[in-house]
Amino acid sequence: MKRIILIILIAIFISVEGCSYNSGSPVSVRISSNPSGAQLYLDKEFKGYTPLDIDITKTKHRIVISKTGYSALKADIYVYNKHSFTFALKSIPIEKSIECGRIELFPGHQPMFKDNKFIFVDHYYKPERLYIHCIDLDSYNELWRFEIKAESNFDLNETRVYLIDNLLYAYTYRYSGKDYLPYLYIIDMDGKLVLKEKLPFLTHMPDKDVVILVDQNIVTNPNPTKASLRCYSLRKHKIVWEEDIKVGVAVSRIFGNTLYIFSINENSLRIHKINKFTGEILLVKDFPEIRNFPVGEDGLPIAAPLTIVNGKAFFSSDGKDIYCIDLENMKILYRCDTGIYFHSVEAKDNLLFVTGSGKTVAIDINDGKVRGTYKAEFRYSSVAAVDGKVFIGVAGNRIHCFNTNGKEIEFPYSPNMFGGSFMALEIASNTLTARTVSSSAGNHLYVFNLKTNEPLFSLEDVGGFYIVKSLLIVIPLTEPGEKKKIIFIDLGKFSKYP
Repeated sequence: MKRIILIILIAIFISVEGCSYNSGSPVSVRISSNPSGAQLYLDKEFKGYTPLDIDITKTKHRIVISKTGYSALKADIYVYNKHSFTFALKSIPIEKSIECGRIELFPGHQPMFKDNKFIFVDHYYKPERLYIHCIDLDSYNELWRFEIKAESNFDLNETRVYLIDNLLYAYTYRYSGKDYLPYLYIIDMDGKLVLKEKLPFLTHMPDKDVVILVDQNIVTNPNPTKASLRCYSLRKHKIVWEEDIKVGVAVSRIFGNTLYIFSINENSLRIHKINKFTGEILLVKDFPEIRNFPVGEDGLPIAAPLTIVNGKAFFSSDGKDIYCIDLENMKILYRCDTGIYFHSVEAKDNLLFVTGSGKTVAIDINDGKVRGTYKAEFRYSSVAAVDGKVFIGVAGNRIHCFNTNGKEIEFPYSPNMFGGSFMALEIASNTLTARTVSSSAGNHLYVFNLKTNEPLFSLEDVGGFYIVKSLLIVIPLTEPGEKKKIIFIDLGKFSKYP
């Protein structure tokens, strides 16, 4: 009998010991990386930088090791007792790098794409000159470059280059000591100069047919009641029409063969529709439903569209209701009550995202219906959406992910942007790419796998990025006189990584 009791007690002891092991008793583990100083995540929780000694339970764990300039390492480790793990980080696979000068990324200097060709503008100093480059994205060879020299007081910093149809239009200015004298270069897709022409006036509206000036001289006349329009024909090489119209502060855009002037008449929106070739006023229409616009920085109310997408102009006078106007037919298509007071707008993938009051609202551009409301706002940041998921970069915080019902989904590997923001979020090839700007940490690029939400890699000193199909083109952050490199990374190759 005693022997039976003893056997039972031994069995119970072994069972308890086994339960103690399976429940995960903590043991000390050292995790190192080569190179060191990498971020270590254990089971989606940031633990510190390698090498790191941590106490973890005896079980299976998921680790992610990430360091700027290297591919992130992901692995499952099985811990049974005290142990040391060392992981070697691999360099990011780069397809090609191309030397460049200073690249500005504001409108008119942004890279362009045409028929698998990458076109960018960079600026060199001593001697000062500007190049337009054309790169073949299959071979990464430079097909041609066009040089604009800084001669006779050319201001290359103010040069703007636009791709319109199959031609490049480069607007640059020469300072005469009194005035800026504008010049236009037209370049074909073989890098050949088609036309160099001195223009009679400046313009902010690039167009293949005309150069139009909308002159109000707000500096000397802060409360204008008219605008003087002048049109220079690039076909006839002369001024072909001039017109004065009665408007308040005017905002102008060219679409197709039409010049649109947006202004305020008796507190409500007024739109002039004008033939750009002849100056004929085709239609003047008031929209009394859209009224009481807020004042701009100069203290005057301005009827500027929030954005224009596919011939639809979006306006809001109260920061809450959005009106969509069909510019061709000059009629209101719908009014959308966003339910919030918003301060920022971004259009992506047929959705209009508005943000404010601690929320972001997604509106269908086609019918004005609200498709989702999310408890995060992207002021000074960006937003992206794919397959029912919405990613919102919150300034001073992190990236938040939501499903179509507005429920937040775990996104644990986002960088924390204390003192910074997410300037751009883009989705391509099952990846999310985020560019960040921080006063303390500098400018970085982070790329995540959307299947797992785990990081793929990160880069520093990034001025901007563009994605063509699965090709990531990274523009370096440059200062005057510096030479750096544009790099090309195939995101499709990362789908093979664990």
